[in-house]
Amino acid sequence: SGAITFSGDGSYTFTGKLGAGSGAPAASSGSGTYSVTGSGSVTISDPIQSTLQVNARLTADGAVVVGAVTESADNVYSIVVAVKAPPAGITNAALNGAYTGATLEFPRGSSAAVKSAVMGLAANGRGQFASVRILGHANDGGGRNATQEITNATYNLSSDGAGSANFGTAATLFSGARDVFVSQDGSLLLGASTASGGRDIFIATRNFSATAAASSFNGRYWIAELTVTRPGWLSPQFSFSCASGALNALGDGRAVLSQRLLQDARPLDFTA
Repeated sequence: SGAITFSGDGSYTFTGKLGAGSGAPAASSGSGTYSVTGSGSVTISDPIQSTLQVNARLTADGAVVVGAVTESADNVYSIVVAVKAPPAGITNAALNGAYTGATLEFPRGSSAAVKSAVMGLAANGRGQFASVRILGHANDGGGRNATQEITNATYNLSSDGAGSANFGTAATLFSGARDVFVSQDGSLLLGASTASGGRDIFIATRNFSATAAASSFNGRYWIAELTVTRPGWLSPQFSFSCASGALNALGDGRAVLSQRLLQDARPLDFTA
């Protein structure tokens, strides 16, 4: 996690933290290249493994980039999510109201204890999440869904939108300290664990201010995903996939998905 700066002419630099296995995140920096097509498709040299390419998409306002490594032949599965950083002036008041988030974590870099969850967060604009309600499951917990709750979680934002959050130790599906990054309008929040072995990604978005309906989800959206599945409870093997593409929501409860998918080291085109 960290900051990536695109030059506007096909090169980028990044600074941040990189974690591997059971180790603690350590300072990391580097550079790479990218290209953008008129349709919003972006190709980025992977910040971690420069020999790989991230198949990404750029939103029309240039505020969000999402993508995945979809052509890897060496069992690398990853996603990239970037939110345009605020120029300055951010305070804790930027996070205010109800948010919905999701997390995927590989403790100690292993799939043996992989866990995922969705959650509702209530930020008070003064450095506190008054409540965090979690629904998720963990492989080493039998894979059964569980509900958990965190109270008095805290956050602190710097003027550039970067900051920290602490979700305590009460929950097992989502807990501990995180580096966090917020968008200019406070509608998007990214995070990553600062703990040793805490290999995860956390994303949250501000909820609708009014009641949402099927018609609220309408139009073309970019999508990136990373999944891990276990064919059977007794199976020791896991199946991984990642993808990048477009989802066309029809506004009536239906959607058409078209993406480039990497599944079990095999890239393919997928439409549903």
